[in-house]
Amino acid sequence: HESDDTEPDDQWKAELKQRIDESLKPKVKSATKSLVQGLRRPGISDEDFYRFKSDYTQIMRDVRKISTESYHTELDRERSERRWAAGVPISSGWNQALNQEQ
Repeated sequence: HESDDTEPDDQWKAELKQRIDESLKPKVKSATKSLVQGLRRPGISDEDFYRFKSDYTQIMRDVRKISTESYHTELDRERSERRWAAGVPISSGWNQALNQEQ
């Protein structure tokens, strides 16, 4: 069984999530602004209404995907760095990446 020292605590994970969310805020803000501006256009057609909503939905889906992928990538990196620091064997790909960063 692996040592708990190599698993980041809940605070570290929450801070990571917050950093990722902060980095994606401009994309969310831009998408929301575009949606609101598009929907406020006078005489907007049904087709345009659904296109604006669809574009917004797709962007938000992409943001969630980026957020999830970034979270898991950074969490895996932190776990590997902690394993490496503790002398626990890690995969050769992570070992090479850690050595390149030094």
